[in-house]
Amino acid sequence: MAGTGWIAEPGASPARTATRYVPTGHRIPALDGLRGFAILIVVLYHCRTLGHPPRAIASLFEIGWTGVDLFFVLSGFLITGILLDSRSAPNYFSSFYARRVLRIFPLYYFAVSLVLIAGSLRLLPSRGRAASPAWCFLFAQNWIFVDVPFLGHFWSLAVEEQFYLLWPLVVYLFPKRRILPIAVAGSAAAVPLRLALMLAGVNPNYIYWNTFARMDALLIGAACACLLKEGRWREQLARHAKWLWCIPLFTLPGLKFLLKGFRIAPATQRFGYTIVALSYACLLLALALGRSPLQSFFGSGPMRALGRYSYAAYVWHPLILAAVLTLERYLWGSQLPWFLNLPFVWSVVLAASAATYFVIERPFLSLKRHFQPR
Repeated sequence: MAGTGWIAEPGASPARTATRYVPTGHRIPALDGLRGFAILIVVLYHCRTLGHPPRAIASLFEIGWTGVDLFFVLSGFLITGILLDSRSAPNYFSSFYARRVLRIFPLYYFAVSLVLIAGSLRLLPSRGRAASPAWCFLFAQNWIFVDVPFLGHFWSLAVEEQFYLLWPLVVYLFPKRRILPIAVAGSAAAVPLRLALMLAGVNPNYIYWNTFARMDALLIGAACACLLKEGRWREQLARHAKWLWCIPLFTLPGLKFLLKGFRIAPATQRFGYTIVALSYACLLLALALGRSPLQSFFGSGPMRALGRYSYAAYVWHPLILAAVLTLERYLWGSQLPWFLNLPFVWSVVLAASAATYFVIERPFLSLKRHFQPR
């Protein structure tokens, strides 16, 4: 997903180079790597029981569900930066939605169609009561209780698409100075909404998938984009960026250690999702300001390549994981040890992701040049 970057302003004095930035149309390399890190931990989360790893390894992998929240924060940040930069363009809406369609729809609908066709031909194992595929085609599957076999993880894509429907209108209608307070208020409103849903006895998974109950992560990312475009806030953040990056190193293991059933524990649903999003926002801000000691790691070639294939890897990894397990049971009657299974699954995921990136994603992404904001 293309993002708006920040570079040092030409002509700035050396003492202020680190804190004076201007928006550009270029990517921030470290944020591509951060996207790669997000898909890495998401896949590890779904592989936490693969081949029966030691309890310590499986426990470490359990933090990986927060990679979806990292994706939300990144999306809110990048999309808001794009919208703020192009809000005066006469083709503001048409350029934004055309570019989103080219980015998301081709691979998404290919995957949905492939899974539904394979399911109708009984090439995939049955997984209980299935929902109507129409929910997937409408990006609305997160509003139902019934999982769609092998497409259940698409709930997060549905949340993002619903966010893309509403947020551009907010950015367009309100003055720039109002966008930050709106983002902060909206992210704060997610907490009492989750509390109300919990008191009403709503299924915890439904709360986890609900767009409005999870809007805090997306809007926290949006708030980060607003902060970096405000000079006084940007300078304040730059003063503290040297330690901002390490906040997730304490909060995420702390939440995992304190909360049983980490992902949908009651305490996580009350405040934990917001804490996770704020933690990742701190890391994002440090990287965007160029002040993190992890800058080289996230900006490295392998991490950026992983970020390039992250969308395809997210789409395919549950299906590949199921296929690998089925194949192993057929050939050997049991799973391979985790230290063999994990690299094997990863190699298949990356191969499939790279193939569909070059065959499906890149040809459509090349068309985005025809829909630049004017």
